[in-house]
Amino acid sequence: MHTQDGTRATEHRAGGAQVKTPRVTPPPGPVPAALDPRSKGALSPGSMATMQTAAGNTAASLMVQRMLTAQEPATQHAPYEQSVAEYLASGGPAKLYRAVRIESQAKRREDKSEIVAGADGNLGEGISTRQEVTRIYQTLRQWPEGKDIEPVDSGATFTVAHHVAGDNYGTQYISFTPSQGRAVNYSKYNFKEGPAENLDYAQKPRLVKNWAPVIEIDVSKLGSGARLVNLGNPVIHGQTNLTERPEIGSMATTDQEVLIKGTVASGAITQVYGVEDAIRTMDLDARRQLMESEFRYGRREANPQEFDALLGRNVPDHLRHYFEHLQEEPEEAAPQPATASRRRPASQSPTRPDEAPEPLVTKPAKKKKKPNKNLLSFGSDDE
Repeated sequence: MHTQDGTRATEHRAGGAQVKTPRVTPPPGPVPAALDPRSKGALSPGSMATMQTAAGNTAASLMVQRMLTAQEPATQHAPYEQSVAEYLASGGPAKLYRAVRIESQAKRREDKSEIVAGADGNLGEGISTRQEVTRIYQTLRQWPEGKDIEPVDSGATFTVAHHVAGDNYGTQYISFTPSQGRAVNYSKYNFKEGPAENLDYAQKPRLVKNWAPVIEIDVSKLGSGARLVNLGNPVIHGQTNLTERPEIGSMATTDQEVLIKGTVASGAITQVYGVEDAIRTMDLDARRQLMESEFRYGRREANPQEFDALLGRNVPDHLRHYFEHLQEEPEEAAPQPATASRRRPASQSPTRPDEAPEPLVTKPAKKKKKPNKNLLSFGSDDE
């Protein structure tokens, strides 16, 4: 049998005796077109057979095969998925925003099995109480170093329409928007499927305890392996299967949604807008409107016990002081003392001694006006 080292034995006779001398295969010459100049040093697939022949052994063949295999993922991206450089060069917004996920959720895989979508960055790792985890996220001021944000299932192959529809799939994408205002609204509301023109009528308020902070990322700081799908770009949008689902495609257009495929490194998160910031921008009437109108609790004056109980159940302790004034009794103006009287104008003639004294005139106590239900909102969605 022949060895595996690339040599063969030949037979010849010398002086009547049989002698075996090894014949060494000569070294291969230059390998033509081994590298593909169009792919910046990558191996040309057409040169594989030539290199295998030149290598002359199994180990070298396996090495070449591994090198080719390592290049395959770079060619598996969909045409609408852009690299960071391509995205920025095509005019994609450099700053993007997201209302982060603050608690784990069950999602569906492509085979209909379940996968757990962890909270973004897993900032509550090792903490068992939901209230404390919520407090960590809602009072966040700066994103912790090393707490990257990962897609639910990086190996999934869901379509863009699967992700945008919000059908609770664990996809390979992470949603962002270039509008901070839209991201804040996604923290405060759940949005149902529907045309963009009906979006304001297809939203359901979240309880305050479920509000999430909004993060800002710098796209240029994403890793080189990240891919982006800019659904605000009509050309990119038209290449996806959203064209088959116009009822949800319109929502992606309204939000100017940008999907990121890959890890969002903590270093790319440049700003955190906490829940306290969102509440602080609301004035007194807005907070009252939130409790009375948005959550349909009714006015406190009508049923203070029920109002206070519901408010206490749905506003976490670390945000309670922003809503304490809603639980206070309405203030009334203090009545003037009984001895007080209104001074007569100087132009009138003085009272004669035989005239009866003028009766005292007092002002009735003024009650505090009820808030105007039409006052205020949360600001424009198009900020």
